[in-house]
Amino acid sequence: LVLRDNPLKTLGHLELGVQQPLQLIDLTNCHLRHTVSGLPRTIDDLRLAENSIKNISRDSFQSSKHIRLLVLTSNAIDNIEDGAFEHLAQLHALYLGGNRLTSIPSDLPRSLNALYLAFNNITHLHRYQLSRCTELQHLILSQNRIEAVDSRGLRGLEKLQTLDLSYN
Repeated sequence: LVLRDNPLKTLGHLELGVQQPLQLIDLTNCHLRHTVSGLPRTIDDLRLAENSIKNISRDSFQSSKHIRLLVLTSNAIDNIEDGAFEHLAQLHALYLGGNRLTSIPSDLPRSLNALYLAFNNITHLHRYQLSRCTELQHLILSQNRIEAVDSRGLRGLEKLQTLDLSYN
């Protein structure tokens, strides 16, 4: 389901009477102010980029536990509640670039392979902050305001292949 570039602003409970299970929902640039509730459980690719979302609550993606790709780039996100992503046990890639985040979200799922946080306002990488993310291979923190990196902040990331801290 691709609804990108529509002036929706809000989208209530999304219930579609389709026979085939939906796997992709693209709501890029739809002027949304909040995440979408009532997503089909079959969604594994959710794109909410270029909207006006400011907050990610703990229950934002509660109904969609099978999401593998979540794109939230270029919103106005400045608050992510603790545990907002922890129940997404199959999340493979999380795109949060171009927001107003000042820290790396907590309780990220172990399954996470790629985390994109470029163009935010992150200032520190704290100790053990990403230790749960044992599958993490790509960590992009470029174009932030990082002043300090605790050497223990990357402990346990044995599969890490890419670490981008450029332009901080």
